[in-house]
Amino acid sequence: LPSPVLTNEDASSLENQHVRQVYNKIADHFACTREKPWPNVVKFLMTLQPYSKVLDVGCGSGRYLNVRNDIFMLGCDFSSSLIEVCSKKHKFLVVGDGLNIPVRSASFDACICIAVIHHYSTRERRETAIKELLRVLVPGGSLLIYVWAEEQSYKNKNSSYLKSKDSASSDSDAHERLKNTDASCQS
Repeated sequence: LPSPVLTNEDASSLENQHVRQVYNKIADHFACTREKPWPNVVKFLMTLQPYSKVLDVGCGSGRYLNVRNDIFMLGCDFSSSLIEVCSKKHKFLVVGDGLNIPVRSASFDACICIAVIHHYSTRERRETAIKELLRVLVPGGSLLIYVWAEEQSYKNKNSSYLKSKDSASSDSDAHERLKNTDASCQS
């Protein structure tokens, strides 16, 4: 689907309000419901040479940062609250936006960017994020990107993770659903 026509400033404001601020509010809960690494991401990380330098853009709670102890991993997330949560188990972290990754060009052997790019509100911003990932890779480096798709399904059933276009639930409804997703995370 085509992106709505937004100025870059409007898009940034929209993402700040509906992505960054939300993740900053829910960081603790989000982290405890996102501990298990996805198998295909682990497989990708296992293909890398020992001593590889790897950047995880959108590292969230850091579930991939300690998968291997023979590679250097730097976690980057634009949620300062998620970086704070992540700092309890990993020390190489930076708060940064995937549209302007705060590292030198051609400085990483590999990058992962898992469930991040779909958060950018325009096609142009998603393309910029991908170009930024390519910028920080050494020539011939490896890149793994995962994104959510509105039409995704599992076992021939449409994803319930995504709201249907017909459902107009309020922020309080969303907060209540989040609160109830995993009782073990409640303090």
